[in-house]
Amino acid sequence: MLNRKQWLSLAVSCMLLMGSSFSAEAAAPDNFSVSADELDYDFQTGDAEAKGHVVLIRDGGKATAEYATFNSKTKAGTLSGKVIANKEDMHITCEKFIIMDPDHFAATGNAHLTKAGRTVSADRIDYSKPEDFAETSGGSAKLIDNDGSVLTCGKLDYNHKTGIANAYGNVNIKSSARHLTASGEKAIYRAGEGGAIDLYGGEKPATATQDGNTVSGAKLHLTNTNKAVADGNVQIYYVPDQPAVVGKEQETETKA
Repeated sequence: MLNRKQWLSLAVSCMLLMGSSFSAEAAAPDNFSVSADELDYDFQTGDAEAKGHVVLIRDGGKATAEYATFNSKTKAGTLSGKVIANKEDMHITCEKFIIMDPDHFAATGNAHLTKAGRTVSADRIDYSKPEDFAETSGGSAKLIDNDGSVLTCGKLDYNHKTGIANAYGNVNIKSSARHLTASGEKAIYRAGEGGAIDLYGGEKPATATQDGNTVSGAKLHLTNTNKAVADGNVQIYYVPDQPAVVGKEQETETKA
């Protein structure tokens, strides 16, 4: 015996498939189904509204939310309230998920997009599937790399195909794995092995510190092999190795 929610899910799935089959834009019905506590669907327009425990499945992807409006013909829609979306190697959490078309979406409200182990976070993330490209807006952004390195800035765009991120405004980088901190006004971050960071200063010079040693300049090029190249008003602060204090005390006691 099907409960009310299961009946609604079955009925709307059939209606969505019927709507797609009669659409002039679709040659065949898409793998598209929706379930919820309450569902309203317009056969003619394809408009639908779902409330409570919304689950939307399309082409191997799954999204859950508290509320959704969408159109079964255009595949555009908006999900809101504790949104979780997964497809292939992509995982998204946000408060609102806006689907413009099957290839473009925006995640807003404490949005996090994880793909291939790297996470982009911001108030809003716009994503293009053909370019595999994410762009943030909203005043602050963060990129977390596979090794735990964290880049924060005012605005960020990231190309998942090339692994290159462009960061703008109050850029700060922290890598515990490399004992590195760095800052600047702009950065080009190349993720992965063999990657590098080009860091640019603004009113203040770009600065990088590793194991207590600091280098600053108008531009810094930092590699994953712990090499740094600085250009423009370069300053270097080097902390030489010092003998242990305990060793000195022991030597003094022995001579006495």
